[in-house]
Amino acid sequence: MKNITMGNQQVNLFIATAWLAGMIDADGCISYSDKGGRGNQIVPLIDIASSCRGTTTVLYKTVKMIGGAAFITRQYKQTGTYTTRVSGYKRVATFLPKIIPFLVTKKEEAEKMLKFVNIRLNQKTQQQKRKISDKRGRNYEMMVNVKPFTDEAKRLHQEIKDIKINRSLRDYNPDVLWLQGEDIVRTHDESVRDT
Repeated sequence: MKNITMGNQQVNLFIATAWLAGMIDADGCISYSDKGGRGNQIVPLIDIASSCRGTTTVLYKTVKMIGGAAFITRQYKQTGTYTTRVSGYKRVATFLPKIIPFLVTKKEEAEKMLKFVNIRLNQKTQQQKRKISDKRGRNYEMMVNVKPFTDEAKRLHQEIKDIKINRSLRDYNPDVLWLQGEDIVRTHDESVRDT
C-alpha cells in the first residue's frame, strides 16, 4: 500500500469537504425547483438551511473553497432561516462529485441526482413551438429550445422523490419522553429501533 501524504492545504480542503457533506446530511436538501410550474423547467438544487448567520457565512465560504458556486437566500422571514444554495445543472454537476464520497444519509439521492444531471447535460436540444401569453393576455406561438425528458431521466427524477418520502429517520415525532428532556427519534427501520 502506498504511503499517501497531503500538504496542509489538501488537509484543510479534505476537512472542509467532509464538514460540508455532514451539514448537507444533517440540514441539507438535494432536490429540484420547478420554475415552469408544470415540470418543463426543472432545475436541480442543493440547499443547506441554518438560522445562524455565522454558520451560513461559513457554509457559503466552504462551498466556494471546494470549487462550488453558491448564493444565500432568506427563506423564512419570520424565523430568520437562511439557505445556502447551489443550483443549476452545471454547478450541481461540478459540486456533487466532490461531496458524494463524504455523504452518508443523502448519498443515494446525491448519486441519482448526479446521474440525472449528467443525462440532462448530455442531451441535445430540440426546437418546439410553444404557446405563450404576455401580460396583456395576448397569445402567440414562439420557437423555443427544449430538452425533452428521456425515460431514464424521468425514472431517476421519481426515484429521488421516493427516497425523500421513504427516508427512515424523516418523521421525527416527539413523545412523552421528549417532554422529560430525552431525545427520541421514531423510525420505520426495525434495525435501528430500541426494543
